Amino acid sequence: LSFCIDMQQPPVARDHSCWPQVLFAKEPPSVVAYCSKKRSCLTSAAASQTHALSYLQLIVSWATPDELQQLMLAPDTDGRTPLMFAVTKGHVDFVDALLREAHGISPKFLQEVLAVKAPDGSTALMQAVDSLDGIGTMWTLLRWMDEAAVAAVLPAVNAAGQTALMLAVLRNNFPIVQMLLQSRPL
Repeated sequence: LSFCIDMQQPPVARDHSCWPQVLFAKEPPSVVAYCSKKRSCLTSAAASQTHALSYLQLIVSWATPDELQQLMLAPDTDGRTPLMFAVTKGHVDFVDALLREAHGISPKFLQEVLAVKAPDGSTALMQAVDSLDGIGTMWTLLRWMDEAAVAAVLPAVNAAGQTALMLAVLRNNFPIVQMLLQSRPL
């Protein structure tokens, strides 16, 4: 499944038949398989240029709650989770849907997904500052955070000792600075 999502062209055009087999399988496919970079189908969907939200909906429909938790927290070889990929790519709808699914598992699990750190110490909130749609992803992330999550994630620092607020100030991104100072979306 990850291989099919990673492909730029439809599988038939590249003489691969995995995607049609997945779509028309009688049994849901295994969603916990990983590629050589330890990327799951959910990570590949988050990084997808097109149809990311559709892939997410399929994966959620196939995965058990335990598998979904595993997929949401699973870092790839670079230490990035599906949420981090979606934030970096500026996939606001995907970020929102992913966080909704995490909240559906439990509010505590949602906060766990939001607090995950990459090897460089950055969180999804920090990565949103440099996102392709920084304002949209920051707004979405803050919307899903309760006071406890904000208190845990906002003061987090990366390997360079910078918080999300510091990064936003350094980038001269006033709307994001304002959101972070208010600890809520504008």
